[in-house]
Amino acid sequence: VQGLGLQNAYRNDRSTHQLIKQLMALSYLPTDKIERRFRRLQQQATVRPLQDFCSYIDENWIISQTFPPQNWSVFLEAVRTNNDLEGWHNELNRRAKGRSQLPLYILIQVLHREATLVSMQIRLVSDKKLKRHQRSSYRTMQRRLFDLWSQYEDGLRNSKELLEACAHLVQPM
Repeated sequence: VQGLGLQNAYRNDRSTHQLIKQLMALSYLPTDKIERRFRRLQQQATVRPLQDFCSYIDENWIISQTFPPQNWSVFLEAVRTNNDLEGWHNELNRRAKGRSQLPLYILIQVLHREATLVSMQIRLVSDKKLKRHQRSSYRTMQRRLFDLWSQYEDGLRNSKELLEACAHLVQPM
C-alpha cells in the first residue's frame, strides 16, 4: 500500500479505505469463496495504484502455485499474532543456548525435542489443560471472528457480508 502511494487515499478516501481493508480481510473467508470475492473487489479498483495492488495480490496470493488461498486462509482457525511466533522463536533460541551457529547434529537434537514438545502441547490444548496468554483485545477479536464465522455457517451471512464484517476487524496499517 505504501509502496504504491496509496497511504493518503487509504486515510482520506472512504471507498479506497474499505476496498483495501476488504482485500486484507480475504484470509478470513472459506478457501472456496476467496477468488470469487477477490474478483468482485478487483472490479472496484478504478485507479492505477489500486489496480496495481490488486494485480500484486492476484499474482502472489490468488492464482499463485506457491501460496494459493488454501495455504493462507484462516477460516475457522485461531488467529496467531507475530508475538506468538516471536515467543516460540525466543524459546527455541533459549533451548539452543543462544548459539547462532549450531553444529548440525545439535540443531537436529534441538528440533527433535521441539517437535516432541509441540505434539505434547497440541494434546494439552486439545484437552483444555493448556492455555496461551492472550491480550484481551486479541481475545475479543477472536471471539468476534468466531461469532461471524458461526453466522456464516448458519446461513445468517453470505460471503460478501462476512468479508465486510471481517474487514472491520483488520487493524489499521
